[in-house]
Amino acid sequence: MSWEDIEIEISDDVKKTIEDRHISPDEVRMVINEVEREGGIKLYVPDTNRYLGKKTIDNATFYVDYTTEGGKYIINSAYAHGSEIEE
Repeated sequence: MSWEDIEIEISDDVKKTIEDRHISPDEVRMVINEVEREGGIKLYVPDTNRYLGKKTIDNATFYVDYTTEGGKYIINSAYAHGSEIEE
C-alpha cells in the first residue's frame, strides 16, 4: 500500500485552515504514511486517541494532528515550517 491509499476525513473548517497554510491533503497522507506504516516519529496523547505525526518533505517539516477511527484518519489540524541547512 502507498500513501495515496490512506483514507482521511477532513472537516470543512480544518480543510480551510490547512489550505490557508498551503498544506495539501496529499502531504497530510504522506505524514500519516510515514508515522503509521514506516515507523516515523509520532506522539500519542493518552485518553484522547490523538496523535501528532511529523515528516520532512523537501525543505519543509509537516506536522499532522489526527485521530483514528474505523481504519480511517480524522484530521484535527496540520501545520508546517520551512527550513534549509547549508554548510
